[in-house]
Amino acid sequence: MNKTTLILLAAVAALLPGCVSNQIGGIPPTAAPTKLVDSGWKASWSPDGRQLVYGTGLGGGLEMLDLRTRQTTALVANAKDPAWSPDGRWIAFIREQSYNQYLTEEVWIMPAPGGEPRRVVAGGFPSWSAEGRQLFVHSRHDGHILAVNPGEPTLPPVIFFTNAPSWYFSVSPDQTRVAFGCSGRLEIRNRATGETVADCPAPSDRGLLPGWSPDGRLVAFGGFDDSRLGLRVFEVATGRAKTILEGHYTMPSWSRDGRWLAFDERTDSRSIWIVGRSYIDGLLKDGADATSAPSTR
Repeated sequence: MNKTTLILLAAVAALLPGCVSNQIGGIPPTAAPTKLVDSGWKASWSPDGRQLVYGTGLGGGLEMLDLRTRQTTALVANAKDPAWSPDGRWIAFIREQSYNQYLTEEVWIMPAPGGEPRRVVAGGFPSWSAEGRQLFVHSRHDGHILAVNPGEPTLPPVIFFTNAPSWYFSVSPDQTRVAFGCSGRLEIRNRATGETVADCPAPSDRGLLPGWSPDGRLVAFGGFDDSRLGLRVFEVATGRAKTILEGHYTMPSWSRDGRWLAFDERTDSRSIWIVGRSYIDGLLKDGADATSAPSTR
């Protein structure tokens, strides 16, 4: 097989569904954290890693970015907190009476290409199970984590975790543990017993926003909007925590293959950044927090 044939095959592979480039927008996975979207927040990846959906304004709606063409598409108004299903079919999101009226939050879903949304259940902070059959939701009124099957609208929600210690959580890929962003610490709890099996202190923070990596090794997390904790990763097996970027950085979202992490910068405006898993693993291997300055594009 000659060199020309290999180049052509590589070009074709890059166009096939499910093939994710080593770079995103020219950003290599070893690069320091880089700004990707100037105005947006709480991103969620398409399963093939080629698109991001995120919130605009303060609950004003959802927008989709094609990472190959850099084209954006408005999806739906009066929406926030999107979560793209692992099978690529659905985008879950939140609607509420007005921005941050948490007790009025409801989870809705819509077809990922765009279409008519439908209500699923009352609650907030939706996320999908790893296989995509369940949607996890925090019930704002009774404090439980609920599991809903959007494919079976007639089935009632079931309680997945009782008396959650925080409104903000992330379920491990194998569903045996739940990471909670509690006041002053990240807690990892056994789902069956409710016992804390690991934790990471964040003494000055009144709450955290966690995201579990698809391989189950890491939990990324950051604080609320007023926090300067920065974006951090917690290695569950060893208990080590490393800072990826200091400042007003939070709300991690892993790509489906775990090779990229999107997150927010929340200052006077909100923007979306990305960093590669290779960069994160380098920090963990070196045993030192990130010190290099972030870049923008």
